[in-house]
Amino acid sequence: MEEIQEEKMRVIFISVLLFLMTVSGGVVAASFEDGLTHFGNGDYSAAYKVWAPLAEAGDSSAQYYVGQMLYQGRGITRNLKMAYVWLTLASEAGMDMASDLLPDVKEELSEAQISEANMLAKDFSKKKP
Repeated sequence: MEEIQEEKMRVIFISVLLFLMTVSGGVVAASFEDGLTHFGNGDYSAAYKVWAPLAEAGDSSAQYYVGQMLYQGRGITRNLKMAYVWLTLASEAGMDMASDLLPDVKEELSEAQISEANMLAKDFSKKKP
């Protein structure tokens, strides 16, 4: 079952990679591709290190994957509140996969944690042009 989920994620990563290469002419895709390679090789920590700066720069695909990794605890200590922040930002940018995962994360958080996560996401959004 876990192998099937990992295979689905690989397919999603490749789809996003192709999209980014088309839209950005390869500038962002190179960094994203590095993360994809690390993730595909099971080096989740290295993938997180590649994608975290992209997420902070406002890349919604990276925000989704960072949020997903934080939710699952892959490559980094599991952090539900920050997973919720990144997934919220990605969802607001139109990432359906993030919207689909948010209810699962929300289910594990208290109302206070959700409120704090929403404030963090709002503050982050204000800092971006």
